[in-house]
Amino acid sequence: MLIRRNLFYLVLFLLPLSLFSLEFKFKYNQGDTYRIVTEVLEDVKENDLLIFSTEILNRIAVSIESVDEAGGDIDAVYQISERLSGGSGYHWSSEEKARFSRDVLGIYSGISDDAGLPSVRDIPRFPDRDVQPGDRWEFFAEEVHDLEQFFGINYRLHIPFRVFYTYEGSFEEEGKTLDLILINYNIYYEEDPILTMYEHPDWGDVFPEKIVGSFYQKYIWDREAGRPLRVEDRFEYKYYLSTDVSYTFSGVSKGDVIFSEEMDREKMAEEINRELESDGIDDIQVTSEEDGVRITMENIRFLPNSPILEDSEVVKLQRISDILLRYRDRDILITGHTARFGTEESSQVLSEERAGAVASFLLENDIRHESEIVTRGFGSMRPVGDNGTIEGQKLNRRVEITILEN
Repeated sequence: MLIRRNLFYLVLFLLPLSLFSLEFKFKYNQGDTYRIVTEVLEDVKENDLLIFSTEILNRIAVSIESVDEAGGDIDAVYQISERLSGGSGYHWSSEEKARFSRDVLGIYSGISDDAGLPSVRDIPRFPDRDVQPGDRWEFFAEEVHDLEQFFGINYRLHIPFRVFYTYEGSFEEEGKTLDLILINYNIYYEEDPILTMYEHPDWGDVFPEKIVGSFYQKYIWDREAGRPLRVEDRFEYKYYLSTDVSYTFSGVSKGDVIFSEEMDREKMAEEINRELESDGIDDIQVTSEEDGVRITMENIRFLPNSPILEDSEVVKLQRISDILLRYRDRDILITGHTARFGTEESSQVLSEERAGAVASFLLENDIRHESEIVTRGFGSMRPVGDNGTIEGQKLNRRVEITILEN
């Protein structure tokens, strides 16, 4: 009788735990688009002495191209932007496209060995079983370090390591049930300098002999959507070079996953054009483009050779701001263009500054948050008119605001 009663209590004790068990799997729906936007605060040290700090915006636009039972085929555009010293918002730095597959448990495939992106692979990776709060698991993953950017070496270094996961449990937030997973790992890589000379003679005299790194992440999972909602990271990577110099990259980052509804670009462009025409504004053109809806301010007027807007242009920007507020869930790309004058270098700088001036106006008027605007300058490299005529120069002297689809 005592044994039966104890067994009964044991069942009562275990039953609540089983109710909290959960199977983690990524969900893929063909045609879905979303973006992962991460702001990074990073310190860079040389031989353990701080040489500069930077703020970086990583933006990954994801599109699910096809789906089967195993997972999904994904197209992604990786964009990196940096905050300019003394500037407003983030300025475009680089962009690269990638195509790969990922299964429901998080394992990547279809990536060539010389591809630099995705740079972190198979994280997170879920076990093929239900998990409960407090459960832990571990898998191998891989980071790809592209040596081109920092060392001028055309080589992608693959570093494998073991990742440790802990499922902390679930919580409610704004009507959603979310799950917290803790992720951490350490990486270690060491190169034999003698072998390197024989195996990689093109590397030259400066290359990383050793890389040591640590990474910690709070991963917030949206169980209904089957994808992450946001992440918080802490990281440190130290490169020991063959020249007895070391560089340390450390910092924190926060990222959000933002789902985008499909945009009817043609309809949106027509509606905005009609509004501007009814207001009597005829030097702003709105067009449907592959990446979104582009609002082109033709012959935008600044003080001569300056990024300072003339008063007449502020009125136009106020009207455009009203329009942009209606599409608050969309990020914005602002590009500056100049007519040909002086050197291409001076044109490039001026186009960047003028795009930045428009971004500053939108930021100061709370039209967008800094992480929702990226600026880019093209100098005089993309003329739409003849620079040999006054009318052509007016067309080339423009700022474009693109409401991005994703």
